[in-house]
Amino acid sequence: YGYSKEYDVERYYRDARVGTIYEGTSEAQKIVISRLLTGRMRT
Repeated sequence: YGYSKEYDVERYYRDARVGTIYEGTSEAQKIVISRLLTGRMRT
C-alpha cells in the first residue's frame, strides 16, 4: 500500500508536502508572524 499516482490523494499529499517545504515549517511561519505583529522583526 502507499500513494499511487492513479489516485487524487497522492497529488493532494504531494502538493501539501511541497507547500510546507517551500514556504517553511509551520513553526517558523508562526515565529515570523508573531514578530511582525509585535514589531520585533529585524530588518
